[in-house]
Amino acid sequence: MIKNIKNSVKQSMKKTKHFIKNMFSFSYVWLTLILLVLCFISLLLSKYYNDMGNSFNSSMFNNIFTGIVTGIVLLLVTNLKNVQLVRLHFLNEQLNIIHKSILDYNSHIRKLELKQVLSENDYDDIYDAICMANDINIDIIYNMNKISLGINLNKIFIKAFNFDAHKQEIKCGEIREDIIYNSGDVDEYEKLIQILRNYRNELFELNSKILNKIKENDIKIDLINKSII
Repeated sequence: MIKNIKNSVKQSMKKTKHFIKNMFSFSYVWLTLILLVLCFISLLLSKYYNDMGNSFNSSMFNNIFTGIVTGIVLLLVTNLKNVQLVRLHFLNEQLNIIHKSILDYNSHIRKLELKQVLSENDYDDIYDAICMANDINIDIIYNMNKISLGINLNKIFIKAFNFDAHKQEIKCGEIREDIIYNSGDVDEYEKLIQILRNYRNELFELNSKILNKIKENDIKIDLINKSII
């Protein structure tokens, strides 16, 4: 247990270090820091001249302070908008990949359903089908691009679609074991096809939610682009 805690802390520190390193690679972060320093200096000078009774210089540096604060706020708002846009575009890109994978899985199942003559070799196609389904779970769980954007795709799928890729991966593994165990038994072919059909129905339900989410994100992207803030 202690080892797991240490590994968890180590991973958190690694992600934090990676995040900080990425943040300081952007020029706007350095610009913001410079503006903050200038803002602090302007505030100190304004207070200094005010204490000295020099209202003109105090007012001048106070105006500089106010202008820098306004600039920082606008800079932060603009960058927050850009980050949100990048996240939405990235999420839609990933959702479209999953959408396409679901359609590919359905196409594969349709070919199996239309076969008139069955043979032992058809089990290879059945096995490929469940592997295609599990690839969807793998894409959701092990998406590497999510780290830099702070996106956990599986958490999004659980919250938005009630679809836990970890549990689905286990389910696909159990179906795969059934296929391997019954390999070569032509009588079990239709039973296995039905299992794949049932899983396809679950994916179709997920696909419907994905398409709605893509439309929702497109509306958000359009609103952000048109926003004057």
